[in-house]
Amino acid sequence: MNAWATTMISGLVFVVAYLQWRTAHQKVVLDLFDRRLAIYEKLRQSMRIINQTGKVSDEADRLLLEAESEAAFLFGPDIQEYFRDLWMLYVQSRLITRDNGYLSQDAVEQSRKLMKTVGEFYNSGHYRFGRYMRMDQMLVPTPLEWLVERNRQRLSYADEHQR
Repeated sequence: MNAWATTMISGLVFVVAYLQWRTAHQKVVLDLFDRRLAIYEKLRQSMRIINQTGKVSDEADRLLLEAESEAAFLFGPDIQEYFRDLWMLYVQSRLITRDNGYLSQDAVEQSRKLMKTVGEFYNSGHYRFGRYMRMDQMLVPTPLEWLVERNRQRLSYADEHQR
């Protein structure tokens, strides 16, 4: 009887430890998601300001720089390069000046390029950032979920008559 009690208690301890680890792991994933979402929202606010005014303002600059500095260790090199390209576009757009109240041809082209970039962000920005924002990328499945997934994969390789 003592052997069974010891085995049952150690099994329960293992289950509790595993569930605590899983909960802690999911909290880390959620915290990472929250930090990345805050960066995405700053970039979105920056784009919204440009969309409303048609030009790069100090506030849009500030939001982009904050998002870029916070994203340095939370996103991959593709997002960091995207932020650098946006920053260069912002700087070039801010250097545009009006000549006698009229925009030069270069200024018009730069303004079109800026607004096209803003439009692309609204159309496909969530795809660009989405792979980093997925909550399932680091989740550890429960043993039952893992078995169901493995069975689904096994059946996908089976012949028709085995199903």
